[in-house]
Amino acid sequence: MKSRLDDPEVQKRMAEQKAIAEARAAREAEKRAAKLAIKQAEEAARLAAKREAERKAQEELARRRAAEIEAANAAARRAADQRNRAHTLAAAHKAMQDARKARQR
Repeated sequence: MKSRLDDPEVQKRMAEQKAIAEARAAREAEKRAAKLAIKQAEEAARLAAKREAERKAQEELARRRAAEIEAANAAARRAADQRNRAHTLAAAHKAMQDARKARQR
């Protein structure tokens, strides 16, 4: 008595079904790989955008600090100029007083 598994038609159908199942599994694996690649690319893009935003924030902070330092330096220069003018005016005033006193003598 011959087994059905020995029948060439049955073996042919089983081989076809196996090939179809393997092809389906390969397509599913490709889909999973593609989804994973997309997910990784999105994550990489998100991280790159985050790094860029952080870099821009650092640049803006550095710009603001430089502007604050420049403003402080300008204020210090103005204060020094005012002190110098005040000293000059005081010296001129004293010289005029001394000259007036000298004329009065």
